[in-house]
Amino acid sequence: MAAFLIFLRESLEASMICSILFAFLTARNEQYRIKAMWAGVIAGILVALIGGGVVYLTVREYAETPLQVLIEGITYFIACAVLTYMTLWLRKKGNKPKTELEARISGVLETRSMWAVWLFVFVTIAREALEATVFMIPMLMVENPWANLIGGLIGILVGGYAGYGIYALGKRVSVDKLFRVLQVVLVFFAAGLLSDGIGALQELGYLAFGNYVLWDTSSILDVENAAGDLLHAFVGYTPEPSILQAVVYLGYLAVVGAWFYANKKKAS
Repeated sequence: MAAFLIFLRESLEASMICSILFAFLTARNEQYRIKAMWAGVIAGILVALIGGGVVYLTVREYAETPLQVLIEGITYFIACAVLTYMTLWLRKKGNKPKTELEARISGVLETRSMWAVWLFVFVTIAREALEATVFMIPMLMVENPWANLIGGLIGILVGGYAGYGIYALGKRVSVDKLFRVLQVVLVFFAAGLLSDGIGALQELGYLAFGNYVLWDTSSILDVENAAGDLLHAFVGYTPEPSILQAVVYLGYLAVVGAWFYANKKKAS
């Protein structure tokens, strides 16, 4: 489930960018530059596959070792930071993702360069793939590889079609509202990643305080089953949370929530 959410988010933005770019090129009768766009897509996907393969083979060598837990913990914090930055950046921009994308694409098209189109698309695909790779590193060692692969492919397909459909339907779909909902989901997702990172450091003994387990619901709802995994992916559910994990989780939500509220008042 985590792989599905991660690749859904990344492929959604990438497909929206490509769809808008395709529409702009068609409207300007510059179909000859569409080849450069597709070349950028293919190059970005190839780099993503190579990079993802290298990361997978490298990380898997340390499975079932203390280094695995350390890698997971560090990656959780990095992923949380990236997600938080993306979410706050979108919020600060006034929840106008479609307008922002169109402005960026217009700037690229003004160069009248095939190379600029290729580079823009290539960097877009490669960046989204890099973000997905960072988010997936902890999952590589704790989840079934086939589950990750299937979930990721489904996420890419759903995100790709959704991104195209959102732009094709135009005003009939509120992209701003969709991204606001996505922001809220990502905030809870980031809070869960931060809590998981704290748990990893506690497991290694780097944080020797706040280790008391508040409750144990593993016999009722464990993260190994579908429902538990779904809750873990969406809201960071943990069957045996420590005091420190709970404090950090709730503190993160409080701080980001306050920032959201303050930013909303400024916008109004």
